[in-house]
Amino acid sequence: GQTMEMADLKKYGGKGYLIAVDRHDMYASFCGKANWAQDQLVTCHSRYYQAQQRDAGADNENGNTDAQLSYVHCTDTTGTGISKLSALQSYVTASTNSDPTDDANELGPPYDESYYPFNQIQGFWQVDAASVQIGIMHASNL
Repeated sequence: GQTMEMADLKKYGGKGYLIAVDRHDMYASFCGKANWAQDQLVTCHSRYYQAQQRDAGADNENGNTDAQLSYVHCTDTTGTGISKLSALQSYVTASTNSDPTDDANELGPPYDESYYPFNQIQGFWQVDAASVQIGIMHASNL
């Protein structure tokens, strides 16, 4: 209680105490529950599959389409129909408002608040190998 009060930046005009949030074990583990759902990460350069007709001149009455792997940049708001900001907001909302769980691969606040007194949520673009490679190819600074 007193520690959290001393670290409250609103009470002291933007100044407060730094709180060490490690578990004090031999690994200096973070004592917050991570929300790292690998299949739901919101990266700046995300992959998505775009359906394309196989043969433009052929009869496609059977709906013959191929899914082509494409990438979308986090600042792209045209052409793809994918809103990166809304995806990021959905990820944050799920990290805080889903059912409690201690599984880092499932979004939600911690179930065991004595073991995980903090909940880590995504506030910036996350990184995976593909997003780093694409960012380097495009000389991105994100």
